[in-house]
Amino acid sequence: MTTELIQLYDTVSEKIGKEGATALANYITKFTNERLNENFDNLVSKTEFHQEVAEIRMDIANVRTEVKNVHSELKQDIAELRAEITNVRSELKQDIAELRTEIANVRSELKQDITELRAEITNVRSELKQDIAEVRTEIAEVRTEIANVRSELKQDIAEIRNDMTILRTDLQNELKEGFSKMNRIFIQWLIGFFTSLVILILTLYFNR
Repeated sequence: MTTELIQLYDTVSEKIGKEGATALANYITKFTNERLNENFDNLVSKTEFHQEVAEIRMDIANVRTEVKNVHSELKQDIAELRAEITNVRSELKQDIAELRTEIANVRSELKQDITELRAEITNVRSELKQDIAEVRTEIAEVRTEIANVRSELKQDIAEIRNDMTILRTDLQNELKEGFSKMNRIFIQWLIGFFTSLVILILTLYFNR
């Protein structure tokens, strides 16, 4: 590369002179240095860029890893939650089934109790009807007996009154025939007393 530059310098010197060749060489050197500096800066910038890109990629990889971890944790939490929900559903289904069984048993017991109660009510009604019929029969018999007693008492009273009338007539006849010595007023009072006594006894007997 150096030999080619020297030959190029000699050729240019023959055509434009040493000063022109020197000036051209200086320009080329300056241009070359500027390009080298730019390339170096670009190289440095590219290196920093690549470092930043690498860091960003690393950050992205870390974020992806974290996201994967979070996603895995969320999946695990969701799986656990689903398992808990399944267990709760199973427990609730079991509780509901047991409750339905208890309700069915209670209904069956209530139906049986209601049936027994209705049977008891029917029996009580039948017994009450029978008792009422017997009481009515007894009342009818008592009424018949009372009517018979009243009839007998009326007959007895009629007979007693008849006997009293006969007795009064006999007493009056006896007074007229053989008891003229006794005080007539006392005998009449005695007759009235016995009459009142008999009436009182009969009245008490009917009102008891």
